[in-house]
Amino acid sequence: MRHDIEPATVYSTELLMNHEEIPFIERGVAPVGGEGSDYLVGLGSNTFTGNGGADLFVVSYGSSAGGALTQNTTTDFTQGEDALGLIGLGVNDTNYDSTLFQQLVGDDLLVCVDRDGSAIAELPVLVATLDGFGDLLDLEFDVLSSSPGVAEDDDDDGDDDPPPPEPEESSGPPPPTS
Repeated sequence: MRHDIEPATVYSTELLMNHEEIPFIERGVAPVGGEGSDYLVGLGSNTFTGNGGADLFVVSYGSSAGGALTQNTTTDFTQGEDALGLIGLGVNDTNYDSTLFQQLVGDDLLVCVDRDGSAIAELPVLVATLDGFGDLLDLEFDVLSSSPGVAEDDDDDGDDDPPPPEPEESSGPPPPTS
């Protein structure tokens, strides 16, 4: 995870950074950032241009509850400076290998997300194209991910549920059966 971009905190449907509300960019809009660092948070089908500075491009924000993921394009992603935000899409630093896929097509990088991690029940969906990027993302430094409300599964047994309660021991005779 990028260390020079301040962490995002997600409260309900508001994305906050530095305790300032970040405006959402409607679907299908092509925002252009300023010369400095920008937080560009799109709801989907956006074409982002950061225009210099260390930019955070958040794609398909708000699609975490099974909403439709849509493709977004970033025209000027700079490795080591910018970050791709995959917030609420089920991607975290423990499941990159099973949920995030990258493919170079010419000089463009295609980034796909598989929400269920199986590529069977739900196929990976293209969420971002980094135009002219020409390399794979460094998942530790180029991707900002968070899945609010999703339990982290660190035990590798595939189950997020707590273990069932132990049966209570009886101190008397067994109950009568009918």
